[in-house]
Amino acid sequence: MNQHSVFGRKSSVYQTGRSKPSPRLQRVLSILCLAFLVTVLPVLAHPPSDIVLDYDADSQTLRVTLSHRVSDPATHYVNLIHVSLNGTVATYEYESQPTDSQFTYEFLLPARPGDTVEVTADCNLGGSISGSLIIGGPLTVTAVPEFWPFHAALMVSGLVLALVAATSAMNKTPKTSWLRVHKAVGVLGVILVVVGLLLALYMVSARGGPHFRVYHAYLGIVTLLLAILTPVVGMVSLKRRPPSPGIRGMHIWFSRVTLVLLIVTAASGILSAGLI
Repeated sequence: MNQHSVFGRKSSVYQTGRSKPSPRLQRVLSILCLAFLVTVLPVLAHPPSDIVLDYDADSQTLRVTLSHRVSDPATHYVNLIHVSLNGTVATYEYESQPTDSQFTYEFLLPARPGDTVEVTADCNLGGSISGSLIIGGPLTVTAVPEFWPFHAALMVSGLVLALVAATSAMNKTPKTSWLRVHKAVGVLGVILVVVGLLLALYMVSARGGPHFRVYHAYLGIVTLLLAILTPVVGMVSLKRRPPSPGIRGMHIWFSRVTLVLLIVTAASGILSAGLI
């Protein structure tokens, strides 16, 4: 592969003895990546899908039945249930859920006809559902807004831009401005990824759950660090005079590892969400 370092109008060329991937291989890889992204797009939110409240006046017991289909109830579960009686809130915390689909919790709750009971169930990976019941009246169910759709959209957009930046550098396109395109698109992609990962950290904090309970979280933090480090090494490579093939090689390998981690992290997110 011919490697170019551009400083103003000057250029240095290094011969490595390796040829660039064929255009056909690059097209196949691009199609595979785009196909993977299409599978990521449905993972926009995964709160509990249904909530049913039932109150037994004789035993003064509130039954909360939740539908939350997951692949592993030990890592993806309803972690918080908030029970409010006439504005007074009690919060119950859990470290798993009883089954991988539908389950019921019971709470002792002294209430009288006409009292208002409100229940909100939070998923540890993001998303909530709420239900309210007037004792002796009908049930009302409400989905609570959450940040998971924005996290998924930012990560997918960042991955797309990272692929565009990598393709631009491999093919040296556009021919007269590929480096500017590579830097601009790459930096924008990194910004989206960093914002998406920071939003995920905030999302978990807001839910009151632990940050590093699942592999997806560990992959996310490693991806965050590499996403920040990769453009920094690239900028150092461009500004170093004379050019250093070693530093540029580090930037190339950091970029490759970051791309792979982005794809693996997205896949682990789908698995954690219970959609595969």
